Amino acid sequence: MARISVVGEGDIWPKTNPLQPITDCLSGTSCAHVFYEGSGWIALILLLIIGGGCALMAGRSVARGWEPEWLAVAYGLLLTFAVRFLHFGLLKGTLMTPYYFLIDAIVLMLLALAGYRYTRAAQMATQYPWLYRRSGLFGWSAVPSGAK
Repeated sequence: MARISVVGEGDIWPKTNPLQPITDCLSGTSCAHVFYEGSGWIALILLLIIGGGCALMAGRSVARGWEPEWLAVAYGLLLTFAVRFLHFGLLKGTLMTPYYFLIDAIVLMLLALAGYRYTRAAQMATQYPWLYRRSGLFGWSAVPSGAK
């Protein structure tokens, strides 16, 4: 008889070595799950689209409030807990795998910082056009003296 899967059946802590994906890859067994747990499509949807979109919006929100950069990083870290919980609750993933938690945290904190820097660069060029101009996607530079 087929067993019906229940939402939230994942493990809280990994049953094997927490660094198993790295040891598997270094031993030559498989490098398929080095950056994500489970299916690649699920990782794409859950981590990059849902979690990454929230991280970008959090970074933009912090920048619009003229708050410091470290706050965007902190929000990215908080979003990591939410993404890991979704992996655990919906997809039978492991809740507190240190390795995957670190991967998710790095991705979400970088996306929060990207949203912050993109918004801050636009703010500086728009708010102070006589002092700064946009320099690339994430930066701004001083307007040369004598230029209008």
